[in-house]
Amino acid sequence: MTTAQKIKVALIDLGLNLAVIIILVVLIRSFVIAPFQVSGPSMCDTLNMINGECVENGTTVGEFMIINKISYIFSDPTRGDIVIFKPKDGEHYYIKRIVGIPGDKVEIKKDKFVYVTPLGGEEVKIDETYLNADNFGHTYPAHENKRIFNVPTDRYFVMGDNRSHSSDSRHCFQFSPTGCIYDKDRAFITKSDISGKALLTLWPFQNIKLIKNF
Repeated sequence: MTTAQKIKVALIDLGLNLAVIIILVVLIRSFVIAPFQVSGPSMCDTLNMINGECVENGTTVGEFMIINKISYIFSDPTRGDIVIFKPKDGEHYYIKRIVGIPGDKVEIKKDKFVYVTPLGGEEVKIDETYLNADNFGHTYPAHENKRIFNVPTDRYFVMGDNRSHSSDSRHCFQFSPTGCIYDKDRAFITKSDISGKALLTLWPFQNIKLIKNF
């Protein structure tokens, strides 16, 4: 084999290897794991606490994380999962925690705690010890007369861990020029809206950790 032929074979081999790598990267990002940058304060202190401060929108770069995209191919989201999603007809991705699963009745009671009645089950006060001191026992409805949420059988009810700084299922994710009008099709999310489950944070280095889903 001449030198020119060897070079040609080597280039073909390199091209095939690069093609395989690119295909694998695309498949992995599409179906297995993918990067995600957290934006805004809605999940503090659980996420986006950098150097002891909650990162606000537009102030600095938020945490970078890896999300698990394959998990919900084989199973359904569960209560306590931190998920990344884009509401139907929405323009932005959000990261929140699932509080109510299909068929649940979610109630924000006067004691400012959250109670869930599963389909066919009994009411329980959910364990929210993952919230910081400012948010534990301080969950408020967006509207005083909207404290009970009956989750449709194909939807999920989500809230941010930073309850007073979160646009979530208590209100809605899509806003009109006149504000946010509560609508179950806008407030609840579907499984198909969900891109994946939070897996681990990668940056900043001092924040590297596996994400706990309760």
